[in-house]
This record gives sequence, C-alpha cells and structure tokens, in this order.
Amino acid sequence: MRKAVVVAASAAVMAAQFGISASALSSGTTVPLGTYRFIAKVNSVTTGCSGALISPQWVVTAASCFPGNPTGGIPTSETTVAVGDVNVGTGTGRVARVSTLVRRTDRDVMLAKLDIPVIDVAPVRISSLAPTPGEVLRAAGFGRTAAEWVPDRPRTALFSVDAVTATTAAITGVDGVDICKGDAGGPAFRETDGVVSLVAINSTSWQHGCLAVNETRQGSTEARLDDITDWITRTTDEPSRLVNDLSGWCLDQEYPQGTDGPATNTVGAWQCNSGDNQQWRWEWASPDTVRLVNALSGWCLDQEYPQGTDGPATNKVAAWQCNGGGNQQWRVEPTASGRRVLLVNKQSGWCLDQEYPQGTNGPATHIVASWQCNGGRNQQWQVS
Repeated sequence: MRKAVVVAASAAVMAAQFGISASALSSGTTVPLGTYRFIAKVNSVTTGCSGALISPQWVVTAASCFPGNPTGGIPTSETTVAVGDVNVGTGTGRVARVSTLVRRTDRDVMLAKLDIPVIDVAPVRISSLAPTPGEVLRAAGFGRTAAEWVPDRPRTALFSVDAVTATTAAITGVDGVDICKGDAGGPAFRETDGVVSLVAINSTSWQHGCLAVNETRQGSTEARLDDITDWITRTTDEPSRLVNDLSGWCLDQEYPQGTDGPATNTVGAWQCNSGDNQQWRWEWASPDTVRLVNALSGWCLDQEYPQGTDGPATNKVAAWQCNGGGNQQWRVEPTASGRRVLLVNKQSGWCLDQEYPQGTNGPATHIVASWQCNGGRNQQWQVS
C-alpha cells in the first residue's frame, strides 16, 4: 500500500483519513503566460495550496488544505483564490475570496465557492473518463520546487499512472519529478488534440526531490474526479442571491400570494429573505455571459423587447420563460473593488439598475430596470 510522508503540519487532521497531504513539483517546467490559466493558487492564513477553476464561481482543491473545515462550510480563516496569469511575486492574477466550502466525504476533495465570478478565465472541463494504468497525465501546482520555497508561477510535469482505485490514482513522475508541499489540490489532466480535461487533483506524496526533503522513495497519489462529475454539477449549480450594493435589497421575482401561489413576471428589489424567489441560478453561455434563472419559477431575467429583439429596447426588466435570446443574457463585469459586478444586458448594453428617482442620496424604490451604465452603486450587485 502506498503511503506518503507528512508535508503539512496543518493538515494532520486529514492525514488519518487520506494519508499525508501533498501540499509543488520538485522539478518540471514553469507554465508559460496564457497557458493553463485555470490553475489556481489557494491561500489562507495557515496553508498554501493549489486548485483548478471548474466554473466561473467554483474551484476544486484538496480537502486537506482546510483542516479547520473538516465538513466544509464557511472557511475558518479568510481564504483567497488567484487564477489567470498568476504571479505570486508581482501579485498579478484574478483574485476572489472563498465564501463557502463543500466537502466530498469519501476522498480528499473540496469545492470552494468564490464570492464573485471569475469571468475572464476559461474554466477547465472535468473528464468523465477514468485514468488507466500506463496513461500519462500532466500535473500542476504552485508548490515548492527542488530550489524554491514559493515559486512565482505554477509548474507542470508529466506523470505516469501506476494504479487506480475507486477514489484515487497512484502516479510517478516520468522524469523523476514528484508532488511537493503547496501542490495539494492542483490539477492532473489529460490533453487530447489540444483539449484539456481534468481527471484528478494532487493529494499525497513522498516529495522526492522537493526542497529540504531527503526521501529516496518516489510517487504521489491523486484524488479522482472523473466518477463524481454528477455530484460536482449538482453542487456547483447551487443558486445565489443578488444583493444591490446601495440598498442592500435582493433581486426578487414577486409572488404576491406567497411562494406557494402563482408567479408573476414582475422583478423588483426587496428586503432579503430565505425565499427561493430571491435565488438565481447562473447558467453560463460563455465565460463572461450568463442567464439568470429564478430558482423558484425557472424563468429567466429578461429585458423586455415588445416588438422583438429587432425592435427598440424598453427599460423594463421582468422574468419570462427562458428562450435563449440575447435580451435574456447578461454580461458579468467586475467593478473596480473586485467584490461587486455590473450585469450588462447582452442585447441592449444597458445595466441592471435599482431605481432611485431622486438620486442615490434619496430613498430607494423597489423598481428594477435596465438603464445606460453609469457605474453607480445602484447598478452594482453583490453575489451572496
């Protein structure tokens, strides 16, 4: 049975269940800018790990990176994720905070929900094809190397699959490379005709060749993802609330008779509650464009074009049966703060706006419409 040495003291809680955490590649090559931009750097007060962006608002990483959250939930210490052309030294890359953790109980896998969608980095697709012995995968991470404690850029190397179990895959570096501390949660993926598909994530390792490690044994263990794609899809399909930054009220499809009564097409902004009519599913049409589907009615947020989308736009926003039209698609644009977004209608180019007829220093109304973008806080929305 493959065992691995301790590489992260903070992961001791996880070690009993999963072996010892692999927390970077001892050699390998630096990832060129513009390549594999889905590779994530995961940082908290106590740990540094890696991961992979699998949807605009979700990253998959190792559960062993979160010893304070053995069952998931809100991170016990502030945790950030950086993706894109990340450079640790210069601080470049798209950064978001982790708001929620969802633990997979049978293997070293954690899903991390981001507080704001990442819209300028293409997520990696998860393969449903199991790894096979003899197959060569590429693994990546931000962990230490043979010469550096904390490299500025992620590194990758090729690994051969030695054996596969129901939840793991044992791998060995093709050129003597091994997984090191800081690589936990990093992706292991196959490339077929230029298409990348995620197979597993880094879990445990002997850390052969890693800086300050004297170990002659070699090999690492990956946590498989290919057989839990349904669980990942169900989890990442969780709806969110959209909270207006100025009023603090939630985007709401109105049910005047209560949520057990009939839906109306009216969409407004109301005090936030736990109702599903204030929850919206994000169905991504492209890396930066989304359909917002109400979790209760199943209808889409729609800027109305009474004469058809070839006719003039109106300012009215409502909820209607989804039809795939551009007036039901919204481009997500992060604001300068990075914590809020503008929702720009694909058809009109106008922004989702909670109306303040007397100006933003006056009282709020419950009316939500679409108006020319101006950057005001009443056009900024927090994803909750």
